[in-house]
Amino acid sequence: MEATPRRRHLLITLGLVAVVSGLLPAAAGPQWTISGRVTTPDGQPVQDACVWFYPPAGDRFGIVQTDADGLYRFSGTGSRTLRVLFQDCRLSFGVKRFVSEWWNDAASFASATAIRTPQLDEDGDDISGIDAVVSAGHGIAGTVRAADSGAPLANVCVDVAPIPVPPVYGRQEFPMEAKTDSQGRYRVGVLSPGDYSVAFEDCNANPVYLSEVFDGIRNGSPTPVTLTSSQDTTGIDASLDLGAIIRGTLRDTAAQPISSACATAYDAAGREVDTDRTSSQGIFELTRLDTGTYRVGFIDCAGQGYIGEFYDDAATLAGATPIALTAGQVRTGVTAILVHCSDVDADADGLSLCDEIRLGSDPFDADTDGDGLSDGVEYHTYGTSPVDADTDHDRLDDGDEVTTYGADPLRVDTDGDQFSDGTEVHGGTCVGGVTVPGGSDPTNALSTPLLPGPEIGPGVALPSAPLVLCR
Repeated sequence: MEATPRRRHLLITLGLVAVVSGLLPAAAGPQWTISGRVTTPDGQPVQDACVWFYPPAGDRFGIVQTDADGLYRFSGTGSRTLRVLFQDCRLSFGVKRFVSEWWNDAASFASATAIRTPQLDEDGDDISGIDAVVSAGHGIAGTVRAADSGAPLANVCVDVAPIPVPPVYGRQEFPMEAKTDSQGRYRVGVLSPGDYSVAFEDCNANPVYLSEVFDGIRNGSPTPVTLTSSQDTTGIDASLDLGAIIRGTLRDTAAQPISSACATAYDAAGREVDTDRTSSQGIFELTRLDTGTYRVGFIDCAGQGYIGEFYDDAATLAGATPIALTAGQVRTGVTAILVHCSDVDADADGLSLCDEIRLGSDPFDADTDGDGLSDGVEYHTYGTSPVDADTDHDRLDDGDEVTTYGADPLRVDTDGDQFSDGTEVHGGTCVGGVTVPGGSDPTNALSTPLLPGPEIGPGVALPSAPLVLCR
């Protein structure tokens, strides 16, 4: 996702702190320092100016910041050819103090004067006097009003970016931002001469106006604003149109409002345009919608157990009822009744959808594990797992234990005779070197697998079939 101007400024600020040290690769040769001072035209020191050092390839080589007296000092080793960029490190939106420049009074890397550090056969030395007198520059200013009433609009964000937009770390100005005051006025500075795009966005807590770029363009490329070095570029105004609004209410099957559910407007291409959470009264409002056709979806984004749908009673976005709007129109009555999962039993197995989701069973298969017992009977009657055919893992499916043998599906050895229920019925277990035959009753302790020896006790007949030895 592309970084917004606000995010870019944050990244820039963090990045500058991160690169103050550690950018200097080791190099053989004499040690040297480059020093200087950054001041305003009236001689005042500029604190916290970033002083960047670039080799011919253009990659950053190092950075220092000026102190309270506007002084800086940068040290290194080896033979270098460097160009120096002076830039404001205080990158708060719209409050840059000066225009970036290259030494010596150059506007670009290409026109900057190069500084040569001592060569390998030269003694190291201080290179001083690499100073800069920075200018406050000029900006872009204008007024933002409501298109319908002409009233000034406060708290409209105005983003200004160079054309073309530079990288986050670059040799040009960074994108800047300001907000309109109570009279709808704004000024964005400090900016270098050049072409800029200007974008307007309603930044109020409850925005209702459509965003646009200069000059009155809502969908398309902005008209470039050219800034010269002689004065502010004024009259870069905007008249913002009210967006269309969709209002409605979400309720449950008992007609009670559903709070904290999400309503989302989708445009004709299926893209999310706006989302709102319902209030305690179940009311939602989707705003800043341009002229077009929209569909509305509802989901339980608070995890309360309600089943989502699309307006009007549609299961999919494609099946939703389209709502045609024009900018400024208010559409009300877009309501929905959401069913709770506790009220749904799609496969009629006695388990609600809520329980099926919680237990992991299939809400469209009455017998998820295929053991002959419905999911609801397993859970409510016998306490067995609807997703495990043999809950007690005794080699008898739960359904067989209950319906065929009358055994306990939660006990491995129902009759307590030291043989598991599955061993009694199916045999096959090796005991005392003999494979246990099946056929005994898992619910009767006196009916045990026929084995020779004292394990069974007196009075038990030996099997007529040959015994199978095992180990």
